[in-house]
Amino acid sequence: MTGRYTGLARRRRDGGGGPDTRRAPVLVALEDPGLVDAVAMTVAATGRRLVRADELSAVGGLVVVTDAVEPEVPDVPGPVRVVRVTGEPGAADVAGSGDAVPIQIPEGTQELAAAVGTHDPLEIAVSGVVGGAGTSVFAAALAGAVAEPGPDGTDGPGQALLVDADPLSPAGHLRVLLGAEGQEERDVTWVGDVGLVEAGGAAGTVGAAGERYTASPACPVVRDCGRGAVTDLPATVTARVLVVPQTVPAVLAARHLVAADGGVHVVLRELPRSGLTWNQTVSLLGRTPTVTWEDDPFLTVDVDRGDFRTTGRSAGTAATAAVRLLEQIR
Repeated sequence: MTGRYTGLARRRRDGGGGPDTRRAPVLVALEDPGLVDAVAMTVAATGRRLVRADELSAVGGLVVVTDAVEPEVPDVPGPVRVVRVTGEPGAADVAGSGDAVPIQIPEGTQELAAAVGTHDPLEIAVSGVVGGAGTSVFAAALAGAVAEPGPDGTDGPGQALLVDADPLSPAGHLRVLLGAEGQEERDVTWVGDVGLVEAGGAAGTVGAAGERYTASPACPVVRDCGRGAVTDLPATVTARVLVVPQTVPAVLAARHLVAADGGVHVVLRELPRSGLTWNQTVSLLGRTPTVTWEDDPFLTVDVDRGDFRTTGRSAGTAATAAVRLLEQIR
């Protein structure tokens, strides 16, 4: 994005008690110089940090405020929300600009503040403490749970993205998991309410770690990080999840990780034949797991037959654990 007035109000970013670095920053990319001051002051009032176009390599998610009819989406490692504004009185939506009517400035500054200040899309990173922990299965079930609307109908948009962020995973393994290997390859492959974003996606739209979510930036995102570190992630990640099989080596490996990062959520995957009792597991881990993923004797068969899905009975006990975890995260 190359608006001539990107981030002109950087001088304001440290005012008012300082910006909130936990939320996605804002890029102001405007062609109309008459909008800059009103937009910048409104963004500053939301507490979000303003960034310039040349600072995007250091951000995770991003909110873009622009007056472009067909705005370009910056290439950043995280979800991007685009908020369109206009200085033209009575402006209506035009062809190619999407469904959202641009917010008129200065009359709509309160509407702009609400749009910019709204919660960032939920983004959850799931890692496994060892290989074969069931990270992809749980991440898929969690994506299904995230896509479901909350009790009041506002917590879930009805869709979520499941991103392959594991550089060591075999190509297309999420497609195989969800029985979508026969579908045409595209940037996002939808299986029900869950969109699969694969590493090295079509036309280079998705980077090696599945960083871009341009197809539906307002969607919640679940990253399947494989055995990747749950601490090496953008600040915009809402929650970090570690899947831990109930074995002595896995629990001991997890102990060091959770000791270093008390904010990580632990999903304990039950393995009744491992010989570890609940009390022994808690003692070795050094803390109580956030949720327990109960043993599912049918899981392997369902995956092999292509019957695994992200919700309901087709996700088995993984879905139950995912719903319980989501209650702790939200």
